[in-house]
Amino acid sequence: MSDARRTDLVRACVALAEDDEEFRAFLALRLREAGFDVLECATGLGLLRLLAARDGEEELEPIDLVISDLRMPGASGIDVLASRGLLVDCPPFILITAFGDAATSERALSLGADAVLDKPFDPDLLVLRAWELVRRWDGPQAGERPWGRGLP
Repeated sequence: MSDARRTDLVRACVALAEDDEEFRAFLALRLREAGFDVLECATGLGLLRLLAARDGEEELEPIDLVISDLRMPGASGIDVLASRGLLVDCPPFILITAFGDAATSERALSLGADAVLDKPFDPDLLVLRAWELVRRWDGPQAGERPWGRGLP
């Protein structure tokens, strides 16, 4: 079955940070087609603000996954990743980069990144990893979400 299949109207929410406007729009479209709600940010600082504003807020849709570029204005993806530990809810994190090397990947993983994807990457791989991470995360309202633990 398609990843976009839903048992109700609730969709997983992804915070996507990418400073390249065209690439961000492309990724957001692909993620939406795969069944995600997508909140877009053009900077690392914007992503930090978004995460802080939604952290622990029961009235707002929780963020189920963060996808962030490495190099962005305001704060890097590594900066965002390092700050994630200050949040009550720490959703899974995928770092994407055109400047990937072993040291960058190692640093990201040591700070808690769940995956590091080097550009160019297959967008289907991003969607696959995104659904894998969202399905296994025990975040806010996990038991109430249709893709939560216990699904086949």
